[in-house]
Amino acid sequence: MTYTEEEDNLDCRSRGNDEGVPIRPRVISPGAGLRVCGPPTGPAAYPLWRTCCSGTVSGSLPCRPSPVARRLHYNLCVRIAIGADHAGFELKARLIGVLERMCIPFDDVGTSSADSVDYPDFAAEVARRVAGGRADCGILVCGTGIGMAIAANKVPGVRAAVVWNEESARLSRAHNDANIMAVGGRTTRPTTAEAMLRAFLDTPYEGGRHDRRLAKIGALEGRTPL
Repeated sequence: MTYTEEEDNLDCRSRGNDEGVPIRPRVISPGAGLRVCGPPTGPAAYPLWRTCCSGTVSGSLPCRPSPVARRLHYNLCVRIAIGADHAGFELKARLIGVLERMCIPFDDVGTSSADSVDYPDFAAEVARRVAGGRADCGILVCGTGIGMAIAANKVPGVRAAVVWNEESARLSRAHNDANIMAVGGRTTRPTTAEAMLRAFLDTPYEGGRHDRRLAKIGALEGRTPL
């Protein structure tokens, strides 16, 4: 079943604290963009999610995540770095809205306006966070997604994929274990980009025959022997 924006909103609105007050995403740590929902709904609820998040945001625990977020346990993709240049600024804001509705923590590295900037700066910041373990996956938006992907893939350990529809987003995860999704802000409809984001986050890496191929990519980076 496709998880829609309406269901995102309903899922967030339906949760509340012990007094029945609805919980909204809130900033709980210094730094732009890092958000998480309120307290968990029960002491044993979603232990994998709680284990992943409990040590990353000042010891706080998230509330029950949305159905899409709950399915992220298979790749532990629970903290996202997102960045864009001026051509991707508007679409980045749209995708951030999706992450907020899904109650997924994220770190927005910029840009913060439509003023002209250089995309390699933002690609490098997101890529270094992912490669260094400060983020579990990344989202990059420029005019076509191509420049961002080229720049991000210069960082060892990054597998940035340009995606253009739901199927390419799904396969980038299932077959390539992509850890960064690159999107074209000038070539992708916002509704398509939102569906791509959900597909990217909701698809596990299949492993198997793909492990051998990823090992060869790693060898090109000098990380594993051929």
